[in-house]
Amino acid sequence: MKALAIVLTLMLAGCATTAKFAEKVDANIGKTEAELVKAWGPPDSVHTVGESKWLSYLRARSGSVPSVPPIYTTSVVGNTVVSTPSGGIPGYTYSLTCKVDYEIKQGIVQSSRFEGNGCRSQ
Repeated sequence: MKALAIVLTLMLAGCATTAKFAEKVDANIGKTEAELVKAWGPPDSVHTVGESKWLSYLRARSGSVPSVPPIYTTSVVGNTVVSTPSGGIPGYTYSLTCKVDYEIKQGIVQSSRFEGNGCRSQ
């Protein structure tokens, strides 16, 4: 049952793409700074370079996926009992990060950029 849950989770995660994330990020270009902050919340950092103000958002999460033990098949050969494992999935931990930067000029979002292994959207 756990294996099925893990497979379904991985299938749903497969639907999330960087291209869809880029569409969501780029949808803010042309909006006001206030609209951006209303949608994304307060930025994690703000930097000014020349006439540009950069609002940066950092999202990070981590977790672990438990292991699924193998199924054992036991057989008797003469006076010997042999148990053979099959299947099973080792557990693992993961860490996802995504940094999104928005360039603001004269109160309007001009451009965006992002980086990280967690920049995906459905």
